[in-house]
Amino acid sequence: MKAFLLSVVVAIVLAVGGYWAVAEFQQSAEEAFATEGVRL
Repeated sequence: MKAFLLSVVVAIVLAVGGYWAVAEFQQSAEEAFATEGVRL
C-alpha cells in the first residue's frame, strides 16, 4: 500500500511539474506568429 500511495504522489508531482513547465514556455498565437507584416 505504501508503494501505491508513493507512486500516486509521484505522479501528481510530475503532472504539476509538467504543467508548470509547459505554462512557462508556451506562447500565445499573437506572440508566436507576430512579425512586422502580420496582424492577427
